[in-house]
Amino acid sequence: MRFGIVVTDPDDWTARAIRDGFSRLGAESPFLNFSQLAARIGPGLHIRGNGIDLVGLDGLVVRDLGRSGSVDVAFRFETLSALQQLGLPIVNPPSAISRAANKFATSIALHQAGIPHPKTLVTTSFEAASKFVSEQGRAVTKPLFGYKGRDLALLTSEDLHPLREVLASSGVVYLQEFLESTAPSPRDIRVFVVGGQVAGAIYRVAPPGSWISNLSQGGAP
Repeated sequence: MRFGIVVTDPDDWTARAIRDGFSRLGAESPFLNFSQLAARIGPGLHIRGNGIDLVGLDGLVVRDLGRSGSVDVAFRFETLSALQQLGLPIVNPPSAISRAANKFATSIALHQAGIPHPKTLVTTSFEAASKFVSEQGRAVTKPLFGYKGRDLALLTSEDLHPLREVLASSGVVYLQEFLESTAPSPRDIRVFVVGGQVAGAIYRVAPPGSWISNLSQGGAP
């Protein structure tokens, strides 16, 4: 068996753990960086990544698609969709990646599922955003499309300069109320769901002096 692992950083510990798991099952699992992607149409459909025929794989596990711009991301995403339509098993499927990659889509999905969720505002208006921060006292701004805890900021109504910067650079801001942790150190819970069932969960504990618990930002599992 041969399963490709889509990842930007070959030293990513999660991707390496996935590859070790495949190895224990006797499967080959090359890393694929989607910055090296080519789709040829006619005659037939041929999709290659890092020189490997992706259509000929037994499946793909997507750790991260990477990105250099919105058009590039659209190409990578449509490539995944095309591979799925050809019958290639993909984990996670494009529909799930779309919901998880866009925090607004994630918030909508959680709300519709009745899952408790911090108060959230997504807006293109500075006035609406500053009012939300004032109402909450403190609020966290996150990139609408972001990962690994990058570009997070804690805002207060006394300092809205970062808010102006986010709106100026991206045109939209995603804000959530800041929830104080009752634990000795700030932490969150990462839950892994497979086929609608919880397969496992971990605490992610922020490093001393920080409120950000992402493992890539120094958090501990």
